[in-house]
Amino acid sequence: MLQSWIDRAVSYCVHHFRAVILIALLLTAASAVYTARHFAIDTNVNNLLSAKLPWRQQEIAFHENFPQTLDIILVDVSAATPEAATVAARDVQQALDNKPDLFHSVKVLLDGDFIRLARAVYFENDERAAIKRRINVKLDSSIVEEKSYAKYKA
Repeated sequence: MLQSWIDRAVSYCVHHFRAVILIALLLTAASAVYTARHFAIDTNVNNLLSAKLPWRQQEIAFHENFPQTLDIILVDVSAATPEAATVAARDVQQALDNKPDLFHSVKVLLDGDFIRLARAVYFENDERAAIKRRINVKLDSSIVEEKSYAKYKA
C-alpha cells in the first residue's frame, strides 16, 4: 500500500514537474517571509529567559534599584609583597584610565573597609582552624583539617 502511494506521488511529480516546482518555490517564499517576521536572534543574554518569570522579575527590579551592580569588572592583583601589589594595581589603573571609551571609571581599592574585612576573613579562619584542630585532637577524631596556605598573622 505504501509502495503504491509512493509510486503515484513520484508519477505525479514527474508528469506535473512545473507545478511541483512552482508550489515548492511558493512554499519557500512563504517560509522565508514567515521566518523574517517571526524569528529574531537576540545576543543579549538577559533576554534569553522570559522576564515574566518571578525570579527574573526580582532580578530586574534589583538591577533597576541598584544599577551600580551592572557592568562591573573586578581585577584581583596578586603580588609577593603589599608594596608590589600596590604598584601593580596602580599600573593596571593607569592602563585602564587610558581607555575611557571602554571603562567609565576605574578605582583602586587597596585600603578601606572592603580590604579590612577581606583580610579579617583569613585571620578569623586561622583562629577557627586552630580551635577545630584542638577539638579534633581532644576528641581523637580521625578527621583532621590541615591548612595549606601561609599564615597571615605574625
